[in-house]
Amino acid sequence: MNSKLLRSINLLGTLSLLAAVGLGAYYLLAGSSVDETGLLVEEFWALGLAWIFFFTAMSSAMVSAVLMVRSRRK
Repeated sequence: MNSKLLRSINLLGTLSLLAAVGLGAYYLLAGSSVDETGLLVEEFWALGLAWIFFFTAMSSAMVSAVLMVRSRRK
């Protein structure tokens, strides 16, 4: 059971990291501009989601490391 949980957490972390990289690239490639009224037009949602997915990936990596250490001690 522990190995199935570990695989699931690793998959979640990997997919989260890929989503973070993809959204970060989208944010950079979309660029920003200022419209005629002086408002900044930028894809802020992509940057916020990229950070959320990044922290999810890092949390998954930490949980996975703890589970691997605990399973080796037994």
